[in-house]
Amino acid sequence: MRTNSFIFLTTLINLVSIGAFAQCSITKTAIDSNTTYIAKAESIYRNKDLENGLLTAFFQLVVIQKGDNKDLLKFGCIAKVLASRPKSSLVPRQIVFLFDDSTEIALLAEDANLSQPMAGINQNQCNYQFSSREFLKFQSNKLQSITIRDTRLNEQIICQPFNGLIQEQANCIAKKL
Repeated sequence: MRTNSFIFLTTLINLVSIGAFAQCSITKTAIDSNTTYIAKAESIYRNKDLENGLLTAFFQLVVIQKGDNKDLLKFGCIAKVLASRPKSSLVPRQIVFLFDDSTEIALLAEDANLSQPMAGINQNQCNYQFSSREFLKFQSNKLQSITIRDTRLNEQIICQPFNGLIQEQANCIAKKL
């Protein structure tokens, strides 16, 4: 009986913590008159052949609200790729979202932040902007895949994250606005 109570209690705690921390994790930051909403970075790719080095990718949505006016919004996202040797140092210069309805959105990076946080590890981050129409598509459609391309190296990784990932992030940010 005591074992069953312990199992029930740990299961309940796990369910509550997953519901509390796994979804709708949005950071709200106010700078000057702007408010920035940033979704938690989600892992969208990790290579399976770790003996040949690490290659992993992260994604997050960002919305910036100008002043108190909820109609003045800028939409964007961040893609980050971490690579260890001997994996190539892929810079996410383009990101392509393929949706379940076979439509796609392709974005080119606005800027890149390339760094080496520790010896042998490269961290490459690119920022993208998109329209409110594309944000509405993110809110209403599920993903089939995300392709991250380095157009200079002619390399890419195809990510197949949870299909509701961007939809979930977009809806969480929309609730905070």
